[in-house]
Amino acid sequence: MKNVSYYVTKIVVVVILFFTFRKRNLINKNRIPKKDPVIFLPNHQNALVDAIMIAPLIKRQVHFMTRADVFKNPLIGRYLRSINMFPIYRLRDGRDQLAKNAEIIEQCADLLLEGGVLQIFPEGNHHTDRRVRNFKNGFIEIAFLALDKNPNLPLKLIPTGLNYDSRQRFSAQVNIIFGEPINVREYYDPAHPKESMSRLNAAVSAQVKTLTTHIEPKEDYKEIHDHLVAKGIDFLDPAAANELVKSKQFSGSKGPRRKKTLWGLFIYYLFLVLNIVPLSLWWSRKKKIKDPAFIYTMRLVFIGVVFPLFYLLVGWAIAHFWGPIYCLAYLGFSIFLGFLRKRLPYWY
Repeated sequence: MKNVSYYVTKIVVVVILFFTFRKRNLINKNRIPKKDPVIFLPNHQNALVDAIMIAPLIKRQVHFMTRADVFKNPLIGRYLRSINMFPIYRLRDGRDQLAKNAEIIEQCADLLLEGGVLQIFPEGNHHTDRRVRNFKNGFIEIAFLALDKNPNLPLKLIPTGLNYDSRQRFSAQVNIIFGEPINVREYYDPAHPKESMSRLNAAVSAQVKTLTTHIEPKEDYKEIHDHLVAKGIDFLDPAAANELVKSKQFSGSKGPRRKKTLWGLFIYYLFLVLNIVPLSLWWSRKKKIKDPAFIYTMRLVFIGVVFPLFYLLVGWAIAHFWGPIYCLAYLGFSIFLGFLRKRLPYWY
């Protein structure tokens, strides 16, 4: 049952992501071990979207860690566990609940011993800046516990960069870049656990900072970020962005002008007119989102739920008054138009 829930959910997520993002690219996919235990360690700037970005694009089953409060409802909790999610307890869940994390860490270590795959956000929570914050040591505790049980475990850490050309606009592109696998055994020293943790933390952090745009120092973030945007930097290419950040050569001409074609504008406005009802609901809901990192998460909900319900309702009305053939034609055209719309760059 567990595998069924995971794969059914994966299919649904794949379809929603297909109609949400213009393109998703896996770079250095060959660096993912085919059988060895793995922990993916991506940056975290786009709330729930980050969590579902890797798993749909790889064959191996991925296990996740998420905040425990979403497990409170028994039915939801049962479903989340069926799709490979572990609850992690925070101080806000109650100090007495924190002790339960030891059992979760134990379960994650056992999963790795069985050759499983984990995805953990080492920053701990999401943020909206294009920079990599300090890493927590939770992923290292899990990795070292697994090696405590089996010192010969071929456990690999995969530093990962999630790069969006836009983290709020529809039809963005995403480059998922995998770094060099890190063999945990090379850092594992039971006699000096603190030093081992520090070295491994630094090694992973250093790689992630090259796999996504990393703007330092924090005090100059807005100024540097605005310069990058003005230069038209491609945030899908973190190497170029980081090189410009280091050089600070922001003067000179602005980036290339973004052109909108007549065909693109026709598709844009046709989609707008035919979907004005769900789009109006979306614009109204979007204004109420306080954390910008959740904009794309809520957009996924609308694309996966609200738009299909709207199409089915209109399709039912068409079938009722004109017959099923016209209903199928409408539904097919709506899906095709949605595909054409998501192929337009995000700046439309």
